[in-house]
Amino acid sequence: MNLDLQSKLTQAIEAAGIPGASVAVWHGAEESVAAAGVLNRATGVEATPDAVFQAGSITKVLTATLLLQLREQGRLDLGDTLGKHLPRLAGTPLEHIPLLCLLSHRGGIPCDIEDDTGNGADCISRFVDLLARREVLYPPGLLAAYSNAGYVLLGAVCEQVTGKSWDDLLRDNILVPAGMSHSLTQPIEIPRFRAAMGHYCAPATGQATLVPRAGLPRSGGPGGLTLWSSAQDLIRVARALIDGTPDLLPRPAFVEMLTPQPEAIKLPHSPTYGYAWALGEIDGLKVASHAGATIGQNSLLWTVPEKRFAVALLTNSGNGIALLGGLLQDIVTACLGVSLPRTQMPAASPAPILASAPDPQRYVGDYGGGTALFHVRANGGELSVDYERLGRPDSPQTSGRVLLTPVDGQVFLSRPADAPGPSMPLQFVTLPGAAKPNVLYALGRAYRRL
Repeated sequence: MNLDLQSKLTQAIEAAGIPGASVAVWHGAEESVAAAGVLNRATGVEATPDAVFQAGSITKVLTATLLLQLREQGRLDLGDTLGKHLPRLAGTPLEHIPLLCLLSHRGGIPCDIEDDTGNGADCISRFVDLLARREVLYPPGLLAAYSNAGYVLLGAVCEQVTGKSWDDLLRDNILVPAGMSHSLTQPIEIPRFRAAMGHYCAPATGQATLVPRAGLPRSGGPGGLTLWSSAQDLIRVARALIDGTPDLLPRPAFVEMLTPQPEAIKLPHSPTYGYAWALGEIDGLKVASHAGATIGQNSLLWTVPEKRFAVALLTNSGNGIALLGGLLQDIVTACLGVSLPRTQMPAASPAPILASAPDPQRYVGDYGGGTALFHVRANGGELSVDYERLGRPDSPQTSGRVLLTPVDGQVFLSRPADAPGPSMPLQFVTLPGAAKPNVLYALGRAYRRL
């Protein structure tokens, strides 16, 4: 790679005000690793290539791999329903959801449900019992909307089928075979490593503040709440899946992971999913990626399998990946000679085309699911959204307001009401049989009208 990775990373985090980061790049026969900054602003411990950060939702790729391994062993089928493997879900809204729908976020499960069910070996099972008492957002297969809780259900199936905990299954079937010696899921193991502490970096001032705690509930492990890893370890699992060395999955099963899954309703500004992976294309090259976000840490695994190429980027800043977009661009250009698209959303509609929302009262109401609540209100012809983040006191921003500018009768651009900021797409969906919009879709997640 014709790029001084260490120098580039150091310059990038200093310019962005990020406390620390680690990056690993694999391209063909070459592998490069670098780290810069500090793991903890309070202690000043240096970030080194062997340091571990929270991988966040990149974990979903590993949980999906576990499920496919069990399928290859003949122990389950992806067409199986949850009720087949978790009989106690009989008579609940979860019973008839196919595993295949959960793998591609089409299960209709609310996203960010993070109730703490303790640290015992039964924590995932207890979390499933909690989910069974909640409603689903819509029937499976209808719409793809990101769900952490859906992946916890897949982890529960893995436990039921094997009789092993998800943590042990992950270690035995993926971490150890792939040589991921700096990856862990149990907090008791953290003192063995140089571990990053999360920070929130204020966009206006760049000041980094330590988060109040390092970890999240163990029950959310299969969805991405507990895995710590080094950038090099994430490259190792990417290489294992892409190259088959070591052989974690047969080649056809990995190709299946990267196959776009159909949706009855495909929204214009929504991701395309395979099994866990978000899929895209740049200059004719197929990209498979997954990002992760925990409390004050942000991660990315970005791959082009046909070029035997992967980048793993870990930061201890809550918005670190967005701030290091230039670094990712430099790496991709140096290795592949292509440019990443500008993150302008919605890409198909660079400017609003309507002066006011058609019949604003159609959208007014409260929408919720998981740890978020949205209050959509109309003031004359203008719509606004007051939002609350419930159950996450560790977040510095628990509420706020955005204003909506219509692009068409379904898509709006949301912008902060009290400060300049980027416009992001927000969409309203009218489910079959409904007279008016009853799902709000934002940042890849769905929320049902209450």
